[in-house]
Amino acid sequence: MPILAYFLLFIALGVIAYGMTIKAGGITKVPFYKPDPNVDIKEEQLVKFASKNIILIGVVDLIVAIAMMLTLDNFMFDVIIFAATLMFTGFIFLSIRFAAKVLVVPKN
Repeated sequence: MPILAYFLLFIALGVIAYGMTIKAGGITKVPFYKPDPNVDIKEEQLVKFASKNIILIGVVDLIVAIAMMLTLDNFMFDVIIFAATLMFTGFIFLSIRFAAKVLVVPKN
């Protein structure tokens, strides 16, 4: 029984739900974002950027979890894939924090 695949499935569904809550809930603050006084950026653009990326990483996690369920029951392979997917998810959340330095929106 691929326990790690089911665990990754629950993580993926939680990440997708979190991204959709940001998008549909009218949240105006970006999660994990600390404002940089040197960068002029619109907060709405960052919210759109964050919600799209969070939903996207949730879908990628979901695809990886389904692929882990369909493959043979090789526990070491599942552990490596699970760890790599969690590191990739963490990297995306970290990139959202520093998104303002990359995503520059001109002021109106």
